[in-house]
Amino acid sequence: MQTRRAAFGVLLVAVLLLSVISTACSSTAAIKVTVKDMAGTALDGITVTVGDKTATTDASGQATVKGVAPGQVTIKLAGGGYDTEKTETAQKGNNEFTYQLSQSFAFRDFAEIDAFRMKVAAPGPDGPVEVEGTFVRGAGTHWIMESDVEIVHLGDVVYFKAGPGQNWERFAGMGQMNFFTEALMGMANQFMGELQAFDAHLGDDSIQAQWQRNEEANGYDCNVFTVNWSDNSNSGSYTVYVIAQGDAKGFVTRSQWSIEGFGNTTYDVYDINADLTVEAPI
Repeated sequence: MQTRRAAFGVLLVAVLLLSVISTACSSTAAIKVTVKDMAGTALDGITVTVGDKTATTDASGQATVKGVAPGQVTIKLAGGGYDTEKTETAQKGNNEFTYQLSQSFAFRDFAEIDAFRMKVAAPGPDGPVEVEGTFVRGAGTHWIMESDVEIVHLGDVVYFKAGPGQNWERFAGMGQMNFFTEALMGMANQFMGELQAFDAHLGDDSIQAQWQRNEEANGYDCNVFTVNWSDNSNSGSYTVYVIAQGDAKGFVTRSQWSIEGFGNTTYDVYDINADLTVEAPI
Protein backbone atom coordinates (compact mmCIF):
# COMPACT_ATOMS: atom_id res chain seq x y z
CA MET A 1 0.00 0.00 0.00
CA GLN A 2 2.81 2.38 0.89
CA THR A 3 4.53 1.48 -2.38
CA ARG A 4 1.37 2.41 -4.29
CA ARG A 5 1.09 5.69 -2.41
CA ALA A 6 4.76 6.46 -3.12
CA ALA A 7 4.27 5.69 -6.81
CA PHE A 8 1.12 7.82 -6.88
CA GLY A 9 3.03 10.65 -5.23
CA VAL A 10 5.82 10.47 -7.81
CA LEU A 11 3.24 10.42 -10.61
CA LEU A 12 1.42 13.41 -9.12
CA VAL A 13 4.67 15.38 -8.88
CA ALA A 14 5.49 14.52 -12.51
CA VAL A 15 2.05 15.65 -13.69
CA LEU A 16 2.33 18.90 -11.75
CA LEU A 17 5.82 19.46 -13.15
CA LEU A 18 4.63 18.86 -16.69
CA SER A 19 1.74 21.22 -16.07
CA VAL A 20 4.16 23.94 -14.89
CA ILE A 21 6.42 23.40 -17.91
CA SER A 22 3.45 23.42 -20.27
CA THR A 23 2.14 26.63 -18.74
CA ALA A 24 5.56 28.26 -19.02
CA CYS A 25 5.92 27.20 -22.65
CA SER A 26 2.47 28.37 -23.61
CA SER A 27 3.15 31.80 -22.11
CA THR A 28 5.58 32.57 -24.95
CA ALA A 29 5.21 32.59 -28.70
CA ALA A 30 7.04 30.67 -31.42
CA ILE A 31 7.14 32.44 -34.79
CA LYS A 32 7.66 30.34 -37.91
CA VAL A 33 8.23 32.28 -41.11
CA THR A 34 8.41 31.15 -44.73
CA VAL A 35 10.29 33.55 -46.98
CA LYS A 36 10.10 33.60 -50.80
CA ASP A 37 11.15 35.98 -53.55
CA MET A 38 8.66 37.64 -55.91
CA ALA A 39 8.83 34.62 -58.23
CA GLY A 40 7.80 32.30 -55.39
CA THR A 41 11.24 30.71 -54.92
CA ALA A 42 12.24 29.87 -51.34
CA LEU A 43 14.99 32.10 -49.97
CA ASP A 44 17.78 30.35 -48.06
CA GLY A 45 20.06 32.17 -45.61
CA ILE A 46 17.72 35.01 -44.65
CA THR A 47 18.29 36.14 -41.04
CA VAL A 48 15.02 36.45 -39.14
CA THR A 49 15.22 38.67 -36.06
CA VAL A 50 12.53 39.25 -33.42
CA GLY A 51 13.78 41.34 -30.53
CA ASP A 52 17.02 39.77 -29.33
CA LYS A 53 16.27 36.36 -30.87
CA THR A 54 17.31 35.23 -34.35
CA ALA A 55 17.03 32.29 -36.72
CA THR A 56 18.12 31.65 -40.31
CA THR A 57 15.97 30.28 -43.12
CA ASP A 58 16.82 26.88 -44.54
CA ALA A 59 16.61 25.62 -48.13
CA SER A 60 12.82 25.62 -47.90
CA GLY A 61 12.85 29.28 -46.87
CA GLN A 62 11.65 28.49 -43.34
CA ALA A 63 12.90 29.53 -39.92
CA THR A 64 11.41 29.48 -36.42
CA VAL A 65 12.14 32.01 -33.69
CA LYS A 66 11.19 30.70 -30.25
CA GLY A 67 10.66 32.26 -26.84
CA VAL A 68 9.10 35.48 -28.08
CA ALA A 69 6.86 37.54 -25.81
CA PRO A 70 3.28 37.56 -27.18
CA GLY A 71 1.85 40.79 -28.57
CA GLN A 72 2.86 43.12 -31.37
CA VAL A 73 6.29 42.18 -32.72
CA THR A 74 8.64 43.49 -35.39
CA ILE A 75 10.08 40.77 -37.62
CA LYS A 76 13.28 41.80 -39.41
CA LEU A 77 14.28 39.92 -42.55
CA ALA A 78 17.77 40.54 -43.95
CA GLY A 79 20.33 38.93 -46.22
CA GLY A 80 20.98 38.20 -49.88
CA GLY A 81 20.11 41.73 -50.98
CA TYR A 82 16.92 41.84 -48.90
CA ASP A 83 16.32 44.10 -45.92
CA THR A 84 12.81 44.68 -44.63
CA GLU A 85 10.66 44.70 -41.50
CA LYS A 86 7.19 43.30 -40.88
CA THR A 87 4.88 44.09 -37.97
CA GLU A 88 2.69 41.23 -36.72
CA THR A 89 0.65 40.24 -33.66
CA ALA A 90 2.04 37.08 -32.09
CA GLN A 91 -0.30 34.86 -30.07
CA LYS A 92 0.80 32.50 -27.30
CA GLY A 93 1.98 29.24 -28.81
CA ASN A 94 2.72 28.73 -32.50
CA ASN A 95 2.43 31.45 -35.14
CA GLU A 96 3.11 31.15 -38.88
CA PHE A 97 3.72 33.94 -41.40
CA THR A 98 4.66 33.83 -45.09
CA TYR A 99 6.36 36.68 -46.90
CA GLN A 100 7.32 37.44 -50.49
CA LEU A 101 10.21 39.88 -50.63
CA SER A 102 11.43 42.26 -53.30
CA GLN A 103 15.08 43.25 -53.49
CA SER A 104 16.09 46.27 -51.46
CA PHE A 105 18.87 48.55 -52.69
CA ALA A 106 20.41 51.76 -51.50
CA PHE A 107 20.78 53.33 -54.92
CA ARG A 108 23.97 55.34 -55.03
CA ASP A 109 24.03 58.84 -56.38
CA PHE A 110 25.77 59.54 -59.68
CA ALA A 111 27.85 62.18 -57.88
CA GLU A 112 29.81 59.34 -56.22
CA ILE A 113 31.21 58.29 -59.60
CA ASP A 114 34.48 60.03 -60.49
CA ALA A 115 35.24 58.15 -63.69
CA PHE A 116 33.55 55.67 -66.03
CA ARG A 117 33.12 54.57 -69.59
CA MET A 118 29.76 54.67 -71.33
CA LYS A 119 28.30 53.19 -74.50
CA VAL A 120 24.98 54.27 -75.95
CA ALA A 121 23.18 52.24 -78.61
CA ALA A 122 20.00 53.80 -80.00
CA PRO A 123 17.83 53.47 -83.09
CA GLY A 124 18.59 55.96 -85.89
CA PRO A 125 17.03 56.81 -89.24
CA ASP A 126 19.55 54.64 -91.09
CA GLY A 127 19.97 51.92 -88.49
CA PRO A 128 21.38 51.60 -84.98
CA VAL A 129 23.61 54.43 -83.77
CA GLU A 130 26.41 53.80 -81.27
CA VAL A 131 28.39 56.35 -79.25
CA GLU A 132 31.16 55.61 -76.73
CA GLY A 133 32.47 57.98 -74.10
CA THR A 134 34.97 58.23 -71.27
CA PHE A 135 34.18 60.60 -68.39
CA VAL A 136 36.61 61.79 -65.72
CA ARG A 137 35.18 64.24 -63.21
CA GLY A 138 37.16 67.44 -63.07
CA ALA A 139 39.00 66.64 -66.30
CA GLY A 140 36.60 66.14 -69.20
CA THR A 141 35.08 63.68 -71.65
CA HIS A 142 36.24 61.81 -74.72
CA TRP A 143 33.54 60.77 -77.20
CA ILE A 144 33.89 58.39 -80.12
CA MET A 145 30.98 58.93 -82.47
CA GLU A 146 29.73 57.22 -85.63
CA SER A 147 32.34 56.80 -88.40
CA ASP A 148 35.05 57.16 -85.74
CA VAL A 149 34.47 60.88 -85.32
CA GLU A 150 36.11 61.86 -82.00
CA ILE A 151 35.51 64.77 -79.65
CA VAL A 152 37.58 65.54 -76.58
CA HIS A 153 36.15 68.17 -74.27
CA LEU A 154 38.50 69.61 -71.63
CA GLY A 155 36.95 72.56 -69.85
CA ASP A 156 36.92 75.50 -72.28
CA VAL A 157 38.81 73.63 -75.01
CA VAL A 158 37.37 71.18 -77.51
CA TYR A 159 39.39 68.90 -79.79
CA PHE A 160 37.73 67.48 -82.88
CA LYS A 161 38.75 64.77 -85.37
CA ALA A 162 36.51 64.13 -88.39
CA GLY A 163 37.49 60.46 -88.79
CA PRO A 164 40.31 57.96 -89.33
CA GLY A 165 43.40 59.55 -90.89
CA GLN A 166 42.16 63.06 -90.17
CA ASN A 167 44.06 65.60 -88.12
CA TRP A 168 42.91 66.84 -84.74
CA GLU A 169 41.63 70.42 -84.59
CA ARG A 170 41.66 72.53 -81.45
CA PHE A 171 38.95 75.05 -80.55
CA ALA A 172 39.45 77.31 -77.56
CA GLY A 173 36.80 79.29 -75.70
CA MET A 174 34.20 76.58 -76.26
CA GLY A 175 32.72 76.48 -72.79
CA GLN A 176 29.27 76.34 -74.33
CA MET A 177 30.09 72.85 -75.62
CA ASN A 178 29.92 71.65 -72.04
CA PHE A 179 26.57 70.18 -73.11
CA PHE A 180 28.44 66.93 -73.87
CA THR A 181 29.32 66.46 -70.20
CA GLU A 182 25.98 67.82 -69.03
CA ALA A 183 24.11 65.45 -71.35
CA LEU A 184 26.12 62.50 -70.08
CA MET A 185 25.42 63.34 -66.44
CA GLY A 186 21.81 64.15 -67.22
CA MET A 187 21.18 60.76 -68.80
CA ALA A 188 22.65 58.94 -65.80
CA ASN A 189 20.66 60.99 -63.30
CA GLN A 190 17.50 60.55 -65.36
CA PHE A 191 17.52 56.78 -65.38
CA MET A 192 18.51 56.69 -61.70
CA GLY A 193 15.48 58.84 -60.88
CA GLU A 194 13.18 56.78 -63.05
CA LEU A 195 14.43 53.57 -61.49
CA GLN A 196 13.68 54.79 -57.99
CA ALA A 197 10.24 55.99 -59.10
CA PHE A 198 9.45 52.56 -60.51
CA ASP A 199 10.87 50.87 -57.42
CA ALA A 200 8.36 52.80 -55.31
CA HIS A 201 5.56 51.20 -57.34
CA LEU A 202 6.55 47.58 -56.76
CA GLY A 203 3.32 45.72 -56.12
CA ASP A 204 1.23 48.39 -57.84
CA ASP A 205 -1.22 46.60 -60.14
CA SER A 206 -0.92 49.36 -62.76
CA ILE A 207 2.74 48.48 -63.39
CA GLN A 208 4.01 44.98 -64.01
CA ALA A 209 7.36 45.21 -62.24
CA GLN A 210 9.66 42.71 -60.63
CA TRP A 211 13.21 42.04 -59.54
CA GLN A 212 15.12 39.23 -61.16
CA ARG A 213 18.33 37.92 -59.69
CA ASN A 214 21.93 37.16 -60.61
CA GLU A 215 22.47 38.32 -64.16
CA GLU A 216 25.77 39.57 -65.52
CA ALA A 217 26.26 42.87 -67.34
CA ASN A 218 29.51 44.64 -68.22
CA GLY A 219 31.45 42.26 -65.99
CA TYR A 220 29.34 43.01 -62.90
CA ASP A 221 27.07 40.66 -60.95
CA CYS A 222 23.72 42.42 -61.11
CA ASN A 223 20.15 42.36 -59.92
CA VAL A 224 17.79 43.19 -62.75
CA PHE A 225 14.69 45.34 -62.40
CA THR A 226 12.09 45.07 -65.18
CA VAL A 227 8.96 47.05 -65.90
CA ASN A 228 6.43 46.26 -68.61
CA TRP A 229 4.05 49.08 -69.42
CA SER A 230 1.34 49.99 -71.89
CA ASP A 231 -1.09 52.80 -72.55
CA ASN A 232 -3.72 53.56 -75.17
CA SER A 233 -1.20 54.15 -77.97
CA ASN A 234 1.89 52.03 -77.39
CA SER A 235 3.74 49.73 -75.03
CA GLY A 236 7.23 48.77 -74.05
CA SER A 237 9.60 47.68 -71.33
CA TYR A 238 12.19 49.24 -69.08
CA THR A 239 15.07 47.21 -67.67
CA VAL A 240 17.80 48.30 -65.29
CA TYR A 241 20.84 46.33 -64.12
CA VAL A 242 21.90 47.33 -60.61
CA ILE A 243 25.32 46.15 -59.43
CA ALA A 244 24.76 43.75 -56.53
CA GLN A 245 28.17 43.49 -54.91
CA GLY A 246 31.67 44.90 -54.75
CA ASP A 247 32.87 48.49 -54.61
CA ALA A 248 30.35 49.56 -57.26
CA LYS A 249 27.32 48.04 -55.51
CA GLY A 250 24.23 50.18 -55.92
CA PHE A 251 25.25 51.83 -59.19
CA VAL A 252 23.33 51.25 -62.41
CA THR A 253 25.52 49.63 -65.06
CA ARG A 254 22.93 49.06 -67.81
CA SER A 255 19.62 50.72 -68.59
CA GLN A 256 17.41 49.65 -71.50
CA TRP A 257 14.27 51.04 -73.04
CA SER A 258 12.23 49.13 -75.58
CA ILE A 259 9.27 50.96 -77.15
CA GLU A 260 7.03 49.29 -79.69
CA GLY A 261 7.59 50.86 -83.10
CA PHE A 262 10.68 52.81 -82.00
CA GLY A 263 13.19 50.06 -81.21
CA ASN A 264 15.63 49.57 -78.35
CA THR A 265 17.96 51.98 -76.57
CA THR A 266 20.71 50.76 -74.25
CA TYR A 267 23.00 52.74 -71.94
CA ASP A 268 25.99 50.78 -70.65
CA VAL A 269 28.10 52.28 -67.87
CA TYR A 270 31.23 50.34 -66.93
CA ASP A 271 34.78 50.69 -65.56
CA ILE A 272 33.11 52.62 -62.75
CA ASN A 273 35.64 54.61 -60.68
CA ALA A 274 38.47 52.97 -62.62
CA ASP A 275 41.82 54.69 -63.17
CA LEU A 276 40.83 56.49 -66.36
CA THR A 277 42.27 59.59 -68.02
CA VAL A 278 41.06 62.13 -70.55
CA GLU A 279 43.89 64.14 -72.07
CA ALA A 280 44.48 66.59 -74.91
CA PRO A 281 45.25 64.57 -78.06
CA ILE A 282 47.63 67.24 -79.42
